[in-house]
Amino acid sequence: MMAGLKHFRHRRHEVIVFHVLDPAELEFPFRNTVLFKGLEQLPDVLTDPRSLRKAYLREFDKYLHQIKKGCRTNNVDYVQIRTDQPLDVALSSYLASRLSRVG
Repeated sequence: MMAGLKHFRHRRHEVIVFHVLDPAELEFPFRNTVLFKGLEQLPDVLTDPRSLRKAYLREFDKYLHQIKKGCRTNNVDYVQIRTDQPLDVALSSYLASRLSRVG
């Protein structure tokens, strides 16, 4: 992903990453046994989420840090949007912060 963003920046495009995340991805609120559906040919996994929560949150935080750092390094705006947040509010907030930086 970063190579693609870097390519666009190299070609002098303005690049913004809108990272849309479900609150469950950020908070991992699961308590009871859960069947996680495998995507892209990965198998389904039945698990006790309490045993995974700490490791999941640590790995997810590393993943987010890596993406944010890559965006900063390549002069790409990174905007995290939660699916429980109204889109108009998220976009207005981003545009207001951008206007304050540019103006």
